[in-house]
Amino acid sequence: MSGDLEFDRAAVGVGAKKDWDDGKKLAHISKAMDKLTPETAVVRLPHSDNVGTSDLLKSVSYFKTTMQDVVREFSDACGFWVLVRNR
Repeated sequence: MSGDLEFDRAAVGVGAKKDWDDGKKLAHISKAMDKLTPETAVVRLPHSDNVGTSDLLKSVSYFKTTMQDVVREFSDACGFWVLVRNR
């Protein structure tokens, strides 16, 4: 087993609309996520070592980055489908 996941749209009956632009929309969403700053979601507490706060900031930052990567992968997959469909 190679570890690759393949999806056969034709085999499951998935068809694309003529003007399918989901890839562009997802790319715009990913770009808009650049403006999200985890630092604004996590407030450092006064009179504290902020260990938990620092851990939360790391987790929120990781979540944002991971979700951005996921959205970009979906965007790439949509773009690939449009290329294949237009051949």
